[in-house]
Amino acid sequence: MDHPISDSPFEHLLTTNVCPTDAEFDSVFASLVRPIERVSSLSTEITKLETSLHKLRSERECLTSYINAHKPILSPARRIPPEILATIFIHTLPCDRFPTRSVNESPLLLGRVCSLWRAVSLSIPELWNRLHIVIPSSADSNLLCQVLSARAKYVETWLSRSGALPISFSLYSYNWTQHAPAQDARETMISIIHTMMSSLLHFSKRWKQVDFRVPGIIYKLLREPIGSLTREDVPLLESFKVEFSTWGITDITEPEYFFGILQAPALRSVSFTGLCSKVSGMSLQWQNIQHMQFSSK
Repeated sequence: MDHPISDSPFEHLLTTNVCPTDAEFDSVFASLVRPIERVSSLSTEITKLETSLHKLRSERECLTSYINAHKPILSPARRIPPEILATIFIHTLPCDRFPTRSVNESPLLLGRVCSLWRAVSLSIPELWNRLHIVIPSSADSNLLCQVLSARAKYVETWLSRSGALPISFSLYSYNWTQHAPAQDARETMISIIHTMMSSLLHFSKRWKQVDFRVPGIIYKLLREPIGSLTREDVPLLESFKVEFSTWGITDITEPEYFFGILQAPALRSVSFTGLCSKVSGMSLQWQNIQHMQFSSK
C-alpha cells in the first residue's frame, strides 16, 4: 500500500520545526511501525529477486557465449569447398597493379582471417606470381638497411609460393640522392639489393612481365645481372620495361646492353625511359613486337 506524504495526518509537522506534543509523538511513532516493517519486508524480497535476477543473467550470459561460440560453425563461408574458396581469393587481387606486401590487402590479408584461409591462400600459386617491390628511401641508414634486408627475404619467400606459374613483378625505388646514405650503409644496401636481384634472377625462366622504375644509381646495380641474361634464360618474357632518372649519373649504358633479354622469344612489349638508342640497331625479334616505347626523359 502506498503512503503519499500528502496524505499524512501530520502534514503540519512535516514542513515546520514545531515541537510535537506527547500525543502527536506517540501517534507518529505508532504510524511508522507498519511502514517500517513493510520496508524491511520489501528489502528482503528485493534481495531475493536480485539474487534470482543475477542467476538468470548469469545463465543468459553463459548460454549466449555458447551460442556465439557455435554460430560460426553454421556460417556458409565455412562450407565453401577449398577450390571455390581459391577462385574467390584469386578475384580479390588488384586488377590494375601488382600486389604489394601489405597486410591490408590480398593476398596477405587473406591469411590473417583464420588458419583455414591462411592454409588455402598459401596453397594457391596464382596469389603469389605477381609482386610489386619497393626500395624505400630514408634518412636513417640503419633503418633502411633493416627494411631492405626484410624485403629481400620476402621476395624469395613470396615468389617461391608461385609454383610453376609465369612471374610478373615491378621494382620501384625512391631516389637515393634525396637521402644519401653513409658509405658503409651504402655498401650494405648495395649488397642487399644484389641479394634481392639474385632472388629475382633465380626465377628468370618464368619471368612474364618485368618493370623496373629506379634512379640511375640503382639502375647501375641492376644492369649487369640483367645484362647477363640470355634468351634461353627468359623464355616466357612478354613485357620488359625500364624507367629511370639519370640525375647525377653520366655513364648510362644504352638498351643494347640488354641484348640477351631483348632476344626473348616471347617478347611482345619493350619500353625504355631514360635511355636513348637507334631503334633500327636494336636486336629484337621484330616479328613478335606489338608495343614499343622509347623516351630520353
